[in-house]
Amino acid sequence: MNLNQPINEGEKILLATQGNKEAFSVLVEIYQARLRAFAAKYVDNSEEVFDLVQEAFLDAYTHMGKFEPEKEFGPWIRTILKNRIMNHFRSKKIRRNIQLSIVDEAILEKMSEAKDDEFCEDKVLSLKDCVSQLRKQHQDLIQWRYADKVPVKDLAYSLKQSASAISMKLMRIREILRTCMNGKLGDVKA
Repeated sequence: MNLNQPINEGEKILLATQGNKEAFSVLVEIYQARLRAFAAKYVDNSEEVFDLVQEAFLDAYTHMGKFEPEKEFGPWIRTILKNRIMNHFRSKKIRRNIQLSIVDEAILEKMSEAKDDEFCEDKVLSLKDCVSQLRKQHQDLIQWRYADKVPVKDLAYSLKQSASAISMKLMRIREILRTCMNGKLGDVKA
């Protein structure tokens, strides 16, 4: 990309929708750093970040003919990447161990509910760290109740404890997580 010559992004978008590979490569140069930064907020592994961004650009290139040039390219490509990240967590969840899958669920939930820049990445990262600091049996209980959605009554039966004892444990664990997150982020209401 020639830094001395101004880039007309709208022109490049229009050319790219008509199948111009050079115009699309300019769009890649313009947006790849921003997209990598966006993906890195949610994915720890830098190789996975690069792969996800590359896959998002491939998806965009494949569907460029469907893009409406009067719309903004940035939000469109970011949405493609967001969907790639969500699919990444869904497929990764199958392979991950029990103690971390609840974190993936929280990330997926936040990404599904939020608009592009409204992600609560600080809360998710803090939750991930706080859950990892819990004792194994507390991590398992959180997993079973909130990720696997096992009713308290069934947990009580399986663990040979009363339902009220399980409810109290869950309340205490939530309080531990809230205190931990407050220490990391300030006053957390969730």
